[in-house]
Amino acid sequence: MENPLEPRAGESVLEPHVVHRPAPETGRVRPAPLDADEEARFYTSMGQWLAQELAQKGSVRLASADTPERQRQFQEVAHRASELLRRPVTTTASSHGMTFELGRPPHTA
Repeated sequence: MENPLEPRAGESVLEPHVVHRPAPETGRVRPAPLDADEEARFYTSMGQWLAQELAQKGSVRLASADTPERQRQFQEVAHRASELLRRPVTTTASSHGMTFELGRPPHTA
């Protein structure tokens, strides 16, 4: 029977009777970074997609934008969608993703 106080492979003992285990793997694979051409296509196509979805639905929830890096990318996508629609796009970000909402058109006098 395994002794729970003894470290296993990959573990360390920093204090007597305290075993520190590495964090479990999340199973998530990080995507490869985009090159300049891929990034330009991403912003163009996702900006068009988001503009279309917002025009049809008024708001969009995107769970895949759950890291700060992805949220920065989708903030730029929201900016591009706003330019295409000529209306403000509001974003709300959390560790669970992002929500995009289409604002009212600018008031004209």
